Amino acid sequence: MNRFARLATRLLAVPLGLVWLEPAAEAAGAVPECWPAGAAPDPAVLACCRWVAEDGRPRFLSHAGGGDGPPFAFGGVPLIGGSGELLGVLAVADRDLRAWSEDDVRDLSDLAAACSAQMRMRSRSETVRQAREAAEDAAHAAAGEATRVHELLNRSELLLRASEDLAGTSGLEDVRRQVGDLVGGDLGPARIDLVLVRQGMLHHVPSPVDGGFAAPGGAGVAGRPARRA
Repeated sequence: MNRFARLATRLLAVPLGLVWLEPAAEAAGAVPECWPAGAAPDPAVLACCRWVAEDGRPRFLSHAGGGDGPPFAFGGVPLIGGSGELLGVLAVADRDLRAWSEDDVRDLSDLAAACSAQMRMRSRSETVRQAREAAEDAAHAAAGEATRVHELLNRSELLLRASEDLAGTSGLEDVRRQVGDLVGGDLGPARIDLVLVRQGMLHHVPSPVDGGFAAPGGAGVAGRPARRA
């Protein structure tokens, strides 16, 4: 924004130009953008900027200040946002007392309009950036949720298919074959063992590749107590 302060000093032939931000920004520690860059405006100049902001209309004073400091000439125009809100003040100050001409008033007002437009564009760009980041975050969250839902659906379909396929089985070999069909696609197991619960005991029924399996209650079937849920 200090380029508008620089242009103001050149157009109105004054030693100081500044863009003073609205009171909330000033209270938050925002520093006026001045020309020359890094210049520290006199507190009396800042007081005139606040007066313009409170009044909401341009002020051109041929004699301002006073008190403990020397008098100065001051000109300030409010910077207005898209909804009519105050953004700040574009101001100039001259150590020499002067009568501001109509050209001076018009030139500073035109610069203030351009400065206001620039500030509104910055605000819109920031709003768009924040909206884009929020949309990207929402899309990422939605993609993660879609993946989770897809996994749940796949599990549900597998369980439903398993219940349908196993409902009509008869015997351990039939069960083992149906389980192999269910999980054999992606997992490709080398063997499928079964664990049966009989009389409160877990009984391991090994795959036939181990040399056959024992019939229920027969020899070679290891058992241990089943855990209760």
